Amino acid sequence: MSLSGLNLNYILILLNAIFGAILLEISWAKLSRFRNPNAELDEHFPAFRRTDALTWRKWKLYPGAVTIMIPRFIFFVFTMTI
Repeated sequence: MSLSGLNLNYILILLNAIFGAILLEISWAKLSRFRNPNAELDEHFPAFRRTDALTWRKWKLYPGAVTIMIPRFIFFVFTMTI
């Protein structure tokens, strides 16, 4: 099957990569509260502090986001397991 000379599988792989990157950017923006911790809040609730969030790097998350994030999400939704 071909759409303008492109195989449908290539189009789906490209869409998976694009949507994975977009979802990573949205998630990364929403996690700024964890990546920039509030020292005063950590003093009051030390059990809930994220000590590993300071080592997170966005470039390390891109390979997983553009390759397997969407298929894993679909599998999770259809099986309803973790």
